[in-house]
Amino acid sequence: MSVVREGRDFMDSTKARSGSVRLAVSLVVLLIGAALPVKATRPPDPTSPCNTTDDDARVAAGLAVFREQYCGTCHTLDTAGSAGMFGPTHNRMCSIAVERIRNTSYAGSASTAEEYVLESIVNPLAYVVPGYESTRYRMPAYSHLSEGELDALVILLMQER
Repeated sequence: MSVVREGRDFMDSTKARSGSVRLAVSLVVLLIGAALPVKATRPPDPTSPCNTTDDDARVAAGLAVFREQYCGTCHTLDTAGSAGMFGPTHNRMCSIAVERIRNTSYAGSASTAEEYVLESIVNPLAYVVPGYESTRYRMPAYSHLSEGELDALVILLMQER
């Protein structure tokens, strides 16, 4: 059985248990995640469309959401210490988002990198990254996340220049 399958089985069985067990698992994930170092960000380039505010608290909140939602199971993100196996990398996400929305094959509705990342989280089928069209592991919509959680994830990924 693959590690990912075991992880999903674990998550499914955890969901079936009481809320206190789920809370305990979330706390363990947060504590483990908090022990991992966060990559230092480069200073913003004033000519780049990827300029963002380096707000350490909001980036840390985004990293916590990334880990709580198990994004690293599928997506590689060096900042989070993840080496996902099924989805596109999140390293350099801001630059990649800019490239994707400028590409003539982009079929989504975003006009900025931030909008693209948000769209990819809440409506991942709006644009399927080339090379991932036939994957068995489709990105689910994370529209259940709060506005604050979504904002934190976008801020985290916009730091990835």
